[in-house]
This record gives sequence, structure tokens and C-alpha cells, in this order.
Amino acid sequence: MAKWKFAINLVALLCLVSCDSSSVDADASVTAWVRDTSVAMETVEPGMPRDDLQAFGEMVGDARIVTLGEPTHGNREVFRLKHRLLEYLVREKGFTIFGIEAPFAESSDLNDYVLHGRGSAEEALASLTMWAWDTREVAAMLDWMRDYNADPENETKLKIFGFDMQTPERAARLALSYIDQNDAPEFALRMSEALGHLTVPYSDGDELGWRPWLEHDWNAEVLETAKALVERFDERQKAFVPRTGELEWDRMRQHARQLLWWVEASHNDGEHSVAVRDLTMFRHINWFMEQEGPAAKAVLWAHNSHFTTHNAKRWGDWESAGKHLRQHYGDDLVNVGMLFGEGQFTALNAKTVESLGVPGGSLGVFEVGPPTSEFFEGLMKSAMHDLTLLDLRRIPATGPVHEFFKVRRNTRHSGGGYDIDNPAAYFADYILPEAFDVIAYVRKSTPTAMVNIADYQAFSVNPELQNPDFETAGEDDSPTGWTLWSKARRWGFDARVTLETATSGQASGQICKGAGHMSPDVAGSLVQLVDASEWRGKSVIVKSSAKTTAEMNAGKSFLRVKLKLAPVSGAHEITETLIDTLDRYTIEGNKWSQYSIAVDIPESADSIMVGLFQVGEGCSWIDNVTLDISDD
Repeated sequence: MAKWKFAINLVALLCLVSCDSSSVDADASVTAWVRDTSVAMETVEPGMPRDDLQAFGEMVGDARIVTLGEPTHGNREVFRLKHRLLEYLVREKGFTIFGIEAPFAESSDLNDYVLHGRGSAEEALASLTMWAWDTREVAAMLDWMRDYNADPENETKLKIFGFDMQTPERAARLALSYIDQNDAPEFALRMSEALGHLTVPYSDGDELGWRPWLEHDWNAEVLETAKALVERFDERQKAFVPRTGELEWDRMRQHARQLLWWVEASHNDGEHSVAVRDLTMFRHINWFMEQEGPAAKAVLWAHNSHFTTHNAKRWGDWESAGKHLRQHYGDDLVNVGMLFGEGQFTALNAKTVESLGVPGGSLGVFEVGPPTSEFFEGLMKSAMHDLTLLDLRRIPATGPVHEFFKVRRNTRHSGGGYDIDNPAAYFADYILPEAFDVIAYVRKSTPTAMVNIADYQAFSVNPELQNPDFETAGEDDSPTGWTLWSKARRWGFDARVTLETATSGQASGQICKGAGHMSPDVAGSLVQLVDASEWRGKSVIVKSSAKTTAEMNAGKSFLRVKLKLAPVSGAHEITETLIDTLDRYTIEGNKWSQYSIAVDIPESADSIMVGLFQVGEGCSWIDNVTLDISDD
């Protein structure tokens, strides 16, 4: 069975049922109230005068937390408006913390950039698995935060943190390293043997960077060991703190908890992943607020579905991060839902085939027309608003306006994907004043601009193994037929054909990572996907020569074969892997050695991935790859 991606699994649920909420049958008094109560904004563009945001400041009041939602992960104007509101809250309201729906551990790269100027915004964003933030709009916001912090007149610096739990690798590495350095060797070895595999990144470009769905990552033994790891941090606090300081102990304990929560969300095929994920978001937010003290004020960025304080009916009764926040912070929270009327947005094609020129499962641009009366946005259109704020806390206690807002109303919604043939499926039905304090409405949307759109395109599948001896290269010296995921270049990896060393012929394939780059918990890879048609039902053997220097730099390199089913039915699922050798075929040393991997190809296999993977700095080489029927 195909498995959900945590980042966008809600969207898949939304696409399963039809729209059943009331149409926006507003009478003239409701339309007039919306028109008269809404407060217009002049622009979505950051850096502009802030006079038109005075009403927004009054809506925020003395709140310590402001959540900024979004209807899709790809509306440029929504992203720009959130950036502008962040600037206002920093300049006028003293907010100094920014949190985002991104992995907790990896988001430290964002903080390193905005606080210390390490690397660039684009390099920091490459550390995150989620494609939605890897945009020019978010990079511009990070650059503004960096410029703010670099100004000596701004004595209190801005900090950024991630509060999501989509990946385990860095959290596992940091927590296990802390235990290895500060606990008894016997306990550290036990933890490493049971949880060490979670530190190995695969960074599969053919799955847009998502980790393979592996039962041994989240089985009962792993779950119990992850619980024991967190308990150890608590039991040994008095021994650990004198050695490392309380702040470091607390930070590493939070990484251990992050690892546990990821395992809990994955356990039993992700049975409770939605509820665990949003509870984890709240826990990370609350931890960071406690770290920063009672005067801390935070702006939080995520999808509407995470910040709503009252779920859409179709999602069931699990508790969102917004509901947890409301229960804990009460009126110290102001919850802003964001909506758009019409236009374009960026999303994954939720089909397995090309749609509007966008390959199945790839990132592209989609468009929706003016909202109809089925959507609340239709009322905003009738009220003649282009860019406005509506404070839902001002709804009268009685009368037609009150009655209108008591009913669930459909709003546009897409988390990560979109199916052009089924637009009616993309909605969320909220009782709006229970879901949000304030609505920010943008009439016209254009798509977000990716830092590099090529990073989120489907990999091509070759009809047969091409260029197995690496004797041919493209204009940039990259080996013909083989792929280095373009995103890996921002991690510091490069791949090319080299004439410096080979086992046969004149050339070999080489992948290298230099020193000084961000993103330590990723793998660069040189891979090729081959059509499995002629190999189905057969036993095959993949052979290759390889060598590496990565192990000299505390890294590793390995050869890998992965067999995949045909693409799944939606962009919200990880393609099922039939066979995956993972990191079992480790390359040893800087001398050429031959490696053999035998696999049986099931009749259901769609493609065979063959590749060289490297974690850490150094170089690895591959040559003379063969794919043949096994003699055994």
C-alpha cells in the first residue's frame, strides 16, 4: 500500500469526499456587513509604508502569538502579504520570533543564516524537505530578516525555528551523538544499534527528497527504544547538565523528543500521523516560547488547516495545532486565516499523467476562475474587496449576520497537490468565526516562484541502462543518462565524468561534496532509472566498481538498487518500493573494488533505480555498471 507524505496528507483526505456544506447564500445585510467591516490594505508588497496596517495592529492587540495561515502552499500574494505582516509585527509590535511549518532540526540552518549570516537563504532552504518554502518569496523574507539582524541599531535579533516533524535524520544524529559523548558506552551502543539507521539520509530526488517508507524505521522495537532515549535524557539530567550545560541538554532532549514523535506518527503505517503531527507542532512551538521567556512574541507560518481552531467537518475530530495553541494560550493567540479568490498557484500535479503540460507528480502552475456562490470567497467578491482584513470577532451576537456565520462555509483549499479534472474536491468547510479570529483576503493570486523549479520535476526513466562505463558526458561534463538531483548542488554536491581514474576505458563517474556547506544530513546521488519491463519475473545482478574518500571525513558512500511500483494515484503519496537495498552495500576505501547486488524483479515492478550515494564531504567514483540476468 502506498504511504502518505506527512507534509500534505490532509489534502488527500480532502479529495475523498464531495462538497456538502451550505452555499454562500448571503442576503444584502450580510454582504453589507462584510463590506463595511472589512479593512482595506494598500499592497501585499513588503517594505512599503505601514500606515494601512494600523487596523491589523489593533486586531493583534497585546497577543504574544500571531498565526498566519494560507489556503494553498503556492500563492505568491499570500506569501508576500505574510512577509509584510511579519515586518509590521517586528517593527511596530516587538515580535522577535518566527516559526514555520518545517522540520524542527533542519530549520536550524535557517536560523544560522538569519542570525549569523552563514551561507545564503537559498542554501538554507535547500535543507528543508518540504518544497513549499523553497521559493523566491520565502528567500526574500529570510534576506530581510538577515538584513534586520545585521543592523546594529536592532539590538534584539530575530530568530527562526521550525515546528514540524517530517524527517528523523538530523534529530536522530544529534540526540544519539549527545548520548554517545555523555552517557555510558553500553547504553550509547544500544541506542545506536536500534536507532542508528534513522540517521542515514537517502534524499531521493525521484521522490522530491522524501525518505523511503520503511517499516523498520517505526516498528514496535524502534518505538520502544525511542521512548527509552527520551526517558534517559530525563533520568540523567542531573548528570548531563554539569557536563554540557542546561541549554544544550534541553536542546538535545528536544531532538530526542522530535525523533520519538516522528516514530509515533509513522507507527502502524501512519495510523495516527495527522493528530500526532499537529500535537508535535504545538509541542515544538510551546518549547520554543518557554526557551525565549514570558516576554517572547512569535509569528507563526503554516497552512490554514494546521492553525484553524475548529476543524473543517470533513477532517474529523482530531485536534489541530491551532486548537492546542488556543487551549494553552487563550487570548494571547490571534489566528489569521488567509483566503484567495481566483488566479494561479503552485502545486504538485495530483495525477499520474501529464496535465496542462505538468508531468504527473511534478510541480507546476494551476489556475482557478472567479469564486462561485459555493465558496465564502464568492461573498468577498460580492463585497467588492481586492485586499482586505475581516475581524470575525466583530460578528454581531444576534441577527442575520450571526446566523449566516453559524453555518459551515466552503473555502478554497489545496495543501500540496491539485487535480485539474476535479476542482470541486479542493475546499475546506469551516464555521469561520470558530476557525479563525481574522480573515485576510487576496482577490487575485499568481504562483510562487521556486528557487529552482527543476528541483521538483519527475525523473526520466530510460528504456535500458545507458552509458554504463561513463565514457560520454554532456556539455557540463555530467555523465549522459545519469542524474544528480539538481537540488543536491545547493548542498555542495557536484557530479561529472572524470578522466583521472577508471577501471576500464578512459573515464568514470564522480560525485563530490566540498567543505563548508550547509545541509549535513543529506545524500548526494548519481542515479539512473531503468524501465523494468524486460526484467520482470527474472533474477538479475547489478555489478559496479566503486571507491570513495567520504569515510575519511566521517561520511559514507554506498551503492543502491531500488525497485518501484508504477506511480501512485496522487501526488500526496510516496511511491511504493518493492525492494530497496538502502545503505547495505557500503563502499570501502579509496581503491577500486567490485560490488554485486542480486535482486528478483517482481512482475509488478515499474522501474529499477541503480545509483551511487554519498553522505558527507569527499568524493566517490563509480564505473563499469552492468545489469544482467543472474546465472544462479
